[in-house]
Amino acid sequence: MSASASPIPNASSDITYITSELFEPKPLIADILRTRFCVPDSVFLVEGVDIVHTSKSRRWRAIRLLLGDGQFCIQALISPEIHRLVDRDEISFGSYVKLQNFRVEWRDIAKADSASPGAGSSGEAKNGQMVYLIVENLEVVGWNNTLIDHSMAGRAEIGVDSVEIESEAPGDSQAQPHSREPEKPQNVHQTVVTEPESKRDQEPLDIDDDFETMAVSENKTAHNREEVATAIVNHAQNAAAGSASSSRPSADLTRPVKLTTLRSIPNLPYKQNWSVNVLGVISAISEVEPAGIPPYTQRQARITDPSTDKHVLLTVFLDPHLFNPPIGSVVLLLGVKNHRFDGGSLKKYESDRLKTSGSWWFENPTQFTWCDVDGLRQWWAELGIQA
Repeated sequence: MSASASPIPNASSDITYITSELFEPKPLIADILRTRFCVPDSVFLVEGVDIVHTSKSRRWRAIRLLLGDGQFCIQALISPEIHRLVDRDEISFGSYVKLQNFRVEWRDIAKADSASPGAGSSGEAKNGQMVYLIVENLEVVGWNNTLIDHSMAGRAEIGVDSVEIESEAPGDSQAQPHSREPEKPQNVHQTVVTEPESKRDQEPLDIDDDFETMAVSENKTAHNREEVATAIVNHAQNAAAGSASSSRPSADLTRPVKLTTLRSIPNLPYKQNWSVNVLGVISAISEVEPAGIPPYTQRQARITDPSTDKHVLLTVFLDPHLFNPPIGSVVLLLGVKNHRFDGGSLKKYESDRLKTSGSWWFENPTQFTWCDVDGLRQWWAELGIQA
């Protein structure tokens, strides 16, 4: 290892940073295995998330992350205190996580002889070692835009009209594990899944079950690596060709486009990079300021509408010097993307630049009859808010 000071990391256009401190992914796993020392605040890319129930009763579960550093991949069992981040989809394929408190452990395992019995194999088990990390605490610090886009593209296609399906109670399916307070598990990497009292003591818990069930799959790791490489190639091709967005405005805006209310931003089909069209009122706006990603300048604004009391954060990276609507004006935003930050926010990236000559935003768009500009103006005036 070099003794020279580490250079200040540069912002990558392919990474969305959600903390003020920039990071630069670098190989770490080889050093961890060699020295057995885990450097706090090490950053890894999440290349897989597995949830495994460790007994037939499904009372206990363990969550494993496959963490990559660009060269190698290692499995990590996370403590129950941070399982909620997986339940809320804050940790997913393509996330960057900073491990604040973690350790490396080895475990002796028995593996069958891979040689064919017909070739004279003894058929005896051979001893081996499995290495893994135990993570007590971590922080999500960003996302790899290429992998997030690739992961979204690989799921079932959801039409634009499906955005109408808005949950009044956010994340009902995700909130289920927290509907009852679980008893505290005795193992650092397991959480309890509550079930009827009659079934609780029918089956003893084997603390080794999680390791046996969650053996490292070389095929899965290789498959993830192939997905990463394919995603990078596809991302470069799409950037050159200019892929179309489902919410990208058509050439004829006299025809209505699908509008998304601000209340539904946290509950969209995807937690990040779902493209939407929004009509709202500007309640605050900043000057052009430095940013950590291209074009390294941004302008931030707050936008609101009658669907919510929240003033949603809007960050503009695309020609921020041209985005300057006055406070109190009604704006139509086309093709902005949602983000997890601030409990649900909107962003317009430099990479979202339209290939057509049309604008992505309109101030007081009274020329479009399907935009209730007068209604929003009246609502804003009734609030009695002065610019």
